[in-house]
Amino acid sequence: MEFSSQHQKPGFSRVKKTQKRNWIAVALNALLWPGVGQIYLGQRWKGLFFAVAEFTLFSGALVRYMSMMFALINTMPYSNTRKAFPLMIETWQKDQEVLLPMIIAVILIWVLAIWDVALTLRHQNPSLYE
Repeated sequence: MEFSSQHQKPGFSRVKKTQKRNWIAVALNALLWPGVGQIYLGQRWKGLFFAVAEFTLFSGALVRYMSMMFALINTMPYSNTRKAFPLMIETWQKDQEVLLPMIIAVILIWVLAIWDVALTLRHQNPSLYE
């Protein structure tokens, strides 16, 4: 909804809020967690999508790996704790067809979210790239 300049309050500019925001803060938010940069820029649904997707994949991979480790620890006698690391590697090799795609998806979503924030900043603030 556009108003003519006569309806505008004195002392207020017509610059978008996102143009006034600090681009360094947006970049740090995007690096902190996928989706936070989008939410900071006002793209709430896109930010929620990235944040929920990242949280779901990251927590799923973590729970899967930790459950494998707890199952491994429960089967080991207390006297054989020196064999824990080789058994962890062996367990990772047995379950890598599940964990590896999850880890790759986590990294891809992170990179895609950062790329999307950069494109959004470029679209909203072309003067940053001149």
